[in-house]
Amino acid sequence: FISLKFDAGMVFSQCRRFNFGCMAIVQHPKMLELRYSKAESHTILNNAYCKRFLRGQSADTCQELQEILGKTVITDERGNEKRKYLMEASEIRMCKDAIIILGSELPCREKMTPFYEHYVYSRRAKLPPYEIVIKNSFQDPPLIPIE
Repeated sequence: FISLKFDAGMVFSQCRRFNFGCMAIVQHPKMLELRYSKAESHTILNNAYCKRFLRGQSADTCQELQEILGKTVITDERGNEKRKYLMEASEIRMCKDAIIILGSELPCREKMTPFYEHYVYSRRAKLPPYEIVIKNSFQDPPLIPIE
C-alpha cells in the first residue's frame, strides 16, 4: 500500500492530530501486519476515521465487525426483552452492502452497485478504447540522397 519505508503509524497519528486527511486502502487489516509491526498496524487502523468494509469479508473480520456493531434489545409480542447482535457474523459475510464506520458515529450500510449496472459507468465502459495516433514518427526518418 505504501512503497516507501517510513513510520506510517506516526504519520497517521500526526495527520489526525492536525485535522489533516490521509487515506489508506487496505484489502485486509492483516496485510498491514505483514509490512509493519503489530503495534504499528494497530496504530494505523485506530487512527483511521473512516472504515469501509466491502462485502465478502473473511470470517475473522466479520466476527470483529459483529463486536464493533454491538448488541440491541429486541422486545417480542409478550413483552420479553432479549439482547441480540445488531448483525451476526454470518449476516455480515452474506450482506451485499458495504458497512461504513465513521469515527464514533453510528455505523451505516451503503448499497454497492457494480459499474456495469450503473447507468453512467456502464455507458463509459462501452466506449471504444482511445487510439494513439503518432503524427511525427521518428522510427523511420526520411533519407536524404547524397550524390
